[in-house]
Amino acid sequence: MTIDQAIGLLDLQQPNAITRAEKLRWLSEYDAMVYQDVLCTRAPAPDRPFSGYDETTPADTELLVPHPYDQVYPLLLEMHCDRLNGELARYNNTAQLFNNCHLSFQHCYTRTHAAPESVPLRFG
Repeated sequence: MTIDQAIGLLDLQQPNAITRAEKLRWLSEYDAMVYQDVLCTRAPAPDRPFSGYDETTPADTELLVPHPYDQVYPLLLEMHCDRLNGELARYNNTAQLFNNCHLSFQHCYTRTHAAPESVPLRFG
């Protein structure tokens, strides 16, 4: 999924007045976490560092989480929108869907990619 696809899905499903810059910040923060906490802990290590997204990032940039787990991105954006709008019941529901999707990706990735020898095992 690209940056534009994720933002477009959110805007189609839940029209909002949140700036593109804010949505890019949310996507960037999440992908930085995925890069650091998931991708860098497995072999092979990413071939380039993650530098984040901003207004200069091309709209067709592929986000880090692949299909079929890429539905995490519209859920992430919707979750933040719900929080900002004070819709706590919707936020809680969307947060649960987001967390389930993220954990499904993380579990699949860690099952299918070996831990490098230089990274100590973490329990818990």
